[in-house]
Formats: sequence, C-alpha cells, structure tokens
Amino acid sequence: MLFLFNCIDRLQAQTAADFNTMGVAKIQEEDYRAAIEYFTNAIAIEPDFAPAYCNRGISKLKLEDYAAAIKDLNLALKLNPMDAVAFCNRGISKSNRKDFLPALNDFNEAIILNPNYGDAYYNRGMTRIQSGDNVAGCQDIIKSGELGDERSYDAIREYCK
Repeated sequence: MLFLFNCIDRLQAQTAADFNTMGVAKIQEEDYRAAIEYFTNAIAIEPDFAPAYCNRGISKLKLEDYAAAIKDLNLALKLNPMDAVAFCNRGISKSNRKDFLPALNDFNEAIILNPNYGDAYYNRGMTRIQSGDNVAGCQDIIKSGELGDERSYDAIREYCK
C-alpha cells in the first residue's frame, strides 16, 4: 500500500516545489533516503532550486554523509548566499568532521543573517566547547536557551558549571 501511495505522490508532483515539499515531509518522518530522492527529482526539474539542494544536504547530514552534505550545501549557498539554514547545516557537517574553524565561520554567517537563530548559537557553542573554548561555548549555549532552544539546558548543565 505504501508503494502505491508513493507512486501516486510522484504522479501528483508537477514542480520542483512539489517534490521539495514531499521531501520535507520525508525528513519529518526521518526517512532520509526517500527525502533525498524527492529532492533529487526537484533538482532534475529545476537545477537552480536552492531549497532542494539545502534540504538534500540536510538529509545527507542526517545520514552522516558529511562530505556529500557539504557539497549540496555549497551548491545551495552558491544559489542563495543569504540562507542561514544552509550555513548552519554546513557548519554542523564540518563540525562533525572535526573541521572546527570553518564550522565556526559558517555558524557566524548564519547568526549574521539571522541573529535570532537559536540552532546556530547552540551548534556554534557546542563546536567551541569541542575545540576547547568552554567560556565562549557556554555563552552561545545560554543565548540559544534564551532564544528557546530546549537542548541548551542539558548542555548548560553538562558543560557550563
């Protein structure tokens, strides 16, 4: 039955935005491989559709394919250099590869573009802590908490004593 539903979904999808929307739904279901297929279809229809590259990069990040995630997020940023989400997720990918300085640069860009982006503060803070700068890291994590990122409270208890 699920196969039939997916076939119907694909038949109903007409635009890159349609495929992108279905891919986002798959991300929410944590079906990242299916999400990647939808985003790839969106890109095939509209090769300059930045959101599909960003979302495909996020899906690859979730699958821990950091090099592929960075590649897609680079393409997303080439098409839309004002995308704070792409900068943040590229930073997460770089941080997971222990490439801390470039990751911090990406988080900084995300925060410049969106000063209220709690996820960017949280991830910059965790990257700073991983690289040995607990004071600045804790400041970022506290800011993330002030912006409503609930993960920050556990991190504060663990790292900011």
